[in-house]
Amino acid sequence: MFRSLLSSLAHLLPSHRLNLAPVRTVDCNSSPEKCRPPPNLEGSPNAIEGGMKEVDHQNSSSVDLHENAVQALLKNVTIELSDVNWEPPKFNSSLLEEVAAHAKNLSETVQSFIYVMLFNHAYRRHVANWLCNTAEFQGVHERTLFISISNETCEYIREEWGEKIYCIFLPLDGYDASLDFASRTFNNLMLVRAHLILSLAKSSIEMVLIESDAIWFRDPYPLFARHFTFNTADTVTPLKGGQEQAELREMSPLVIRPTDRFVRFWKGLTKKLENLTDVDDQTLYNRLCLMRFKEHECGTFYYEDVADGAW
Repeated sequence: MFRSLLSSLAHLLPSHRLNLAPVRTVDCNSSPEKCRPPPNLEGSPNAIEGGMKEVDHQNSSSVDLHENAVQALLKNVTIELSDVNWEPPKFNSSLLEEVAAHAKNLSETVQSFIYVMLFNHAYRRHVANWLCNTAEFQGVHERTLFISISNETCEYIREEWGEKIYCIFLPLDGYDASLDFASRTFNNLMLVRAHLILSLAKSSIEMVLIESDAIWFRDPYPLFARHFTFNTADTVTPLKGGQEQAELREMSPLVIRPTDRFVRFWKGLTKKLENLTDVDDQTLYNRLCLMRFKEHECGTFYYEDVADGAW
């Protein structure tokens, strides 16, 4: 009955495209950077047919792209340089070790996998909203490692939510303002996040990468825990909504089992991100999953369990 009421209300909001399936929705007005057109990857053999269902892309006979063809696709990416020279993000490698030590400490404290969220000052209201949204779910805040580029934001959420918030400050100059999706600065920040994930995985930390602009209609802990216990996939991500999407996989939430295969896969992904400056991590992740790079297994959630927004 509650969902019927929500569906009725949705018709009163024509400017919003809502997807009411749990766990995630996207409001195109408040998060326009998420409502981008799909990339042009014509010829992809992976189309979601028959509505919402789980697709095992590792065992599907429909995935028949030859590895050499995908490698050629990666090599032939055109990079258009602007007047501003691209520079990779600068950070001390010891910072990665420090973050990994914090993550290890949190993981040992909660005795389970942890949530990892990276954000800047511009996303502080999203973080505050996510904290309110998930406050009723026992243990969610306590097992989340908040990594903020703004020390001020760390202090702000601690004041609001107390010392149970495990927030650490990652000093990066030039990344605290709003960032346009797929811009060079945005991709730089995603490269930093890729390095962070690799560092945590090398420390054997089971984690779920999450983003603050997600809406959780229920506590996903049992869902994620099952994947860590029973799933053989190295990573598990949501499917994209809509049959028109050439890229099948979203990047959040991203369940990460820190296997040797994952470390090899993610090390390769990070290396390619450093060289392909105009390619974002999600696009590259999808391409590498298609070619089964480093024998890595990319799993997916049921769309009924974890849904993206309707673009």
